[in-house]
Amino acid sequence: MGNNKQLLNFINETNPDKLQVEEDFGLGYVRLNTTEAQKRQAKDDIRDVESVLIEMLRNSRDANASTIYVASWKQNSKRNLVVIDNGEGIPGQMKNLVFEPRVTSKLNQINYDTYGLHGRGMALYSTAVNCEYTKVTYSKPGGKLTAIKVVADNDKLPEKANQSTWPSFDSSGSIKDGPHNLIRKSVEFNLANKKLDIFLGTQTEILSEMFKNDEFDFKKKSAKSIYEFAKVLELDISLRNCQRVFHGQISLSRSILEIIEKKSKVKTKGALRSPAIASFLGNEELENILKKIKYLVDETGKKSFIKTSEDASISKVGNKLVITLPLEIEE
Repeated sequence: MGNNKQLLNFINETNPDKLQVEEDFGLGYVRLNTTEAQKRQAKDDIRDVESVLIEMLRNSRDANASTIYVASWKQNSKRNLVVIDNGEGIPGQMKNLVFEPRVTSKLNQINYDTYGLHGRGMALYSTAVNCEYTKVTYSKPGGKLTAIKVVADNDKLPEKANQSTWPSFDSSGSIKDGPHNLIRKSVEFNLANKKLDIFLGTQTEILSEMFKNDEFDFKKKSAKSIYEFAKVLELDISLRNCQRVFHGQISLSRSILEIIEKKSKVKTKGALRSPAIASFLGNEELENILKKIKYLVDETGKKSFIKTSEDASISKVGNKLVITLPLEIEE
């Protein structure tokens, strides 16, 4: 370590125009000095939960992942995200250091995309500063399976109110409109990085998709082994649901690109020309309607251990009320 530091000092002092490094951790990880990190400053800082997800997707892409799984769920005012990829992984001794400022594995690799420069060692640090909880929950030795969990308090870091609606697409698969929520940000990212297979869904859906794709390194496949691995990933899933995953009773999520392909083939109707009757209803009235419908569904679903998600939404579209009630299994 001493020799590495002397070499870095020599490079920095004799050739200040070269890449500036403050500390070498080995294994390809370094801490950039402040000047170099500022040169790599991204266009946008972390300002909402959607931008947190984008930074995590960029990290997975830059780790040469080909498949990314995103489990998303909400508990009260807290958004939980677990991003799992099959990229190069994070060495055990770097699991905590990657959340420190200016730490990066991209010493000689700076990626520029629509979000700005990536490789300044600030994305995970900014995420950690703005979120309530960040952790590398799993990193398989040698890579090929890494999981990072983030918990954001929406009282401090906002997100779009409607988190259940997919954007609409034209016949070419381009986005026409839709809320700029986690779904849309994932879609935009996948459209810009079409070599990636990105799956976005509930905890149970993502666990089921991973099990189908044989992503788990189990000595013995069983519901209990799935449950134990879910706990390691810090997915909040019951043993009962893991039994359903094991027996193939969970509907599998499709990749984002597959969903886009299907949705872009659906013909959309023209805009309504009649008066927008729904506009006469105020926001408070809409909230009361949604609350009553959620109550009825929750009461009816008790015997089947089904409840409505926190992401339920109601919106006014012309002469209609559009109510979206994502369902989830009662844990």
